[in-house]
Amino acid sequence: MSPVRGMIRKEMIPEMTSMSAPDSLRQGGIRFYPLADTITGRIRLWIVRKESVSDLLPGRQGWLENLENKDLILKSDMMDFGVALDAFAHLPEEGRLVFFLHPVSMGHPDFPEFMAAILEKKAVSSRRIVLGIQEEDLETLRDMSFTALSIHAGTGLCICGGGEKSLSLLHLAGLRPDLFLLESSAFRQHASGQDHAALMVGMLSDACRRIQCVSGVINVNKKKDRRYFNGLGFSLMQGNAVAPASSLPSVHHVEESGGSPDWQVFPGCQGSGVGHLASPGITAQASDTVEEISRILKKRAPTDSICLLKEKSPVGLLMRYHLDRHLSSPYGNALFLKKSVARIMDTEPMIRDAGTPLDEVARAAMSRSAERLYDDILITEGGLYKGTVSVRSLLDAMARIQVETARGANPLTGLPGNTSIEKTMETYRRDQVRMSLIYADLDHFKAYNDCFGFEAGDRMLKFTSRLIRESVSLCCGRDAFIGHVGGDDFVIFTHPAEAEAFAKDLTEKFERETRVLYPDKISDHGFFQSKSREGVIRQYPPVSISLGIVDCQFHPGMDSSELSLRVAQIKGYAKSQKGNSWVRDRRQIASPGKPFLDKGVA
Repeated sequence: MSPVRGMIRKEMIPEMTSMSAPDSLRQGGIRFYPLADTITGRIRLWIVRKESVSDLLPGRQGWLENLENKDLILKSDMMDFGVALDAFAHLPEEGRLVFFLHPVSMGHPDFPEFMAAILEKKAVSSRRIVLGIQEEDLETLRDMSFTALSIHAGTGLCICGGGEKSLSLLHLAGLRPDLFLLESSAFRQHASGQDHAALMVGMLSDACRRIQCVSGVINVNKKKDRRYFNGLGFSLMQGNAVAPASSLPSVHHVEESGGSPDWQVFPGCQGSGVGHLASPGITAQASDTVEEISRILKKRAPTDSICLLKEKSPVGLLMRYHLDRHLSSPYGNALFLKKSVARIMDTEPMIRDAGTPLDEVARAAMSRSAERLYDDILITEGGLYKGTVSVRSLLDAMARIQVETARGANPLTGLPGNTSIEKTMETYRRDQVRMSLIYADLDHFKAYNDCFGFEAGDRMLKFTSRLIRESVSLCCGRDAFIGHVGGDDFVIFTHPAEAEAFAKDLTEKFERETRVLYPDKISDHGFFQSKSREGVIRQYPPVSISLGIVDCQFHPGMDSSELSLRVAQIKGYAKSQKGNSWVRDRRQIASPGKPFLDKGVA
C-alpha cells in the first residue's frame, strides 16, 4: 500500500482498464490503513487510500495542461475527502485522519475554501485532519508555502518519503510537518546496511524531535521488517505485519483489528534495560553433541554463537570462533565431535536479567578476560532465556546514549534536557516574550515503577512524552517547546491562549490511553499494590498526570528563583487534586497580586 494518491511512478499504479473521468469519480473503494503506536499497539491515526482520477487517464501530463481537468482533480479529491469524513466522523476525538492529496489539488487556489466548507458541513474539527504530500511532489510545489496552507486550513501536515530523492533536512526544518512517514521498501533499498540505516534514521529522528514531528514507517509487511524498524525507534507503524486495512476505522488495539496475533505489548521499546537489545539467537540443548552443534554453526558467521539450554534456562554459551579453535586443534574432531557440547561450552557465560541497566552490563562485559571479551551476553526474563546481545550492539547503544546526552537530550525520551531548557528560557528573557510554563509530573510513578519494574517505568515515561507531543501538535502553535527535566518531570512552554486547551487534552488523553500499560486484572480492579516509602504494602490508584500552569512575562532581569518557587507551589497544588488534573496560576511573574487559580480534573 502506498498512501499517495496521484503517484507519478507508473509501476505503483494498479492495472486498470481506461475509463472516463465521470466513471472514475463514481468509483468507490476508500480504504483506511491504520497507523499503530509502536509502544502500546493502539491505533489512533489512519491513512486514506483511493486512486486519483489522474492516474486512471492516459497522457497524464498533457491532460493536466487543461485548467478544467485540474478543477476535476480538485473536485475528485474533495469528493473522496467527504466520503472519508463520513466514515471517520463517528470516532472519538483522539482519532486523526491522514489524507494524501494530489499536488494539483494542494496547489489549486480554491482548495482552502473547498476543504473548509466540507469540514464545516461534516462537523469535523480541522485539528483531526493531517494533510499529506509525497516527497517527490515537494519540488512540484516548491513555490507554495506549506506552513501558510497548514495554518490557514488549521490542519496538520505530513510528508511521506523513502529516501529515494534524499529528502533534505532543511526541507523538514522549513516545512515543520507534524508527521513524517518513511516508505519502508525504498528505505531498505537506499540503506546499505544496519549501521548506515541506524545513522540515517538517527539523523532523521533528531531532526523530527527538534521540530516536534512524529516519525513513522509504512508498508511494513513482514514480521522481520517489523522487528527491524522497531529496533530503529519509530513511533508509528503501518502494514500487513501490523494490522489490515478496513472500510471503517475504529479506535482499538492492533490485535482487536485482526492484526498480527504475536504483536507484543510495547514492541521495540528502548528503555534503560538491556532487554530491548536482545535478539532471539540460536539455541540448543546442553545434552546435544558437538557434531550436531557444529552442523548448525558452520553455516553461521564466525562471530555468531549458540546458547545451550536446560529446561528453557541458559546453562552455557558456545561462540563459533571458540568451536573452530577446539576442532582445529590436534585430534580435535576425534576428541570432541561425538561428545556432549557441555565438554567445550562456556559454563559461566555472562548472563543478565532484561531489566539490568545498559551501563552496568557494558562495564561488566568490558571487564571480562581477553579471550571472552567479545563473547555474546545472554539475557533472561524471570530466569528463562530471552535472547542474546552482541558486544557490538551493546556498544552501539551506549554510543547513541552518549550522543543524546552530549546534545542535551534525555536519552530515554529524546526530548531536550535541562541544558536546552535553560537555553530556551534565556532566549525568552532576551526576546521578552510572554509564555505559559506548564510543569507536568506523574503521580504514583515510583510505586508503579517498583511494582512493575524499570522497563515498565521506562515505557510509561516514553508513552507520556509521546502523549505530550500529540497534545502539543493538536493544541499548540509551532513555537511551543517540550523539555524533559528528568525522571517523571516534564516542562512545556506555549502561548498562554493555548495552555488550557493543551492541559485539558493531555489530562483526558492520559486518563484514556494509559490503561493499556497495566495488566487486565489491574485495569479491572482500578488499583495496584506496591510498597510505600515507609516500606508498607498499600494500594495505589493508576498513575495520573498533574499539570501546573504559570503565566510568565519573560524579561532580561527576571528572577529565576521566583519562577521556580511559583512553579513548585502550583505543582504541589495540582498534585493535591485526585486523578488527572491541571491547575493554573494567573499571577504574572514579577507582578504583585493575589493568586487566581483555575482548576480542572479529567
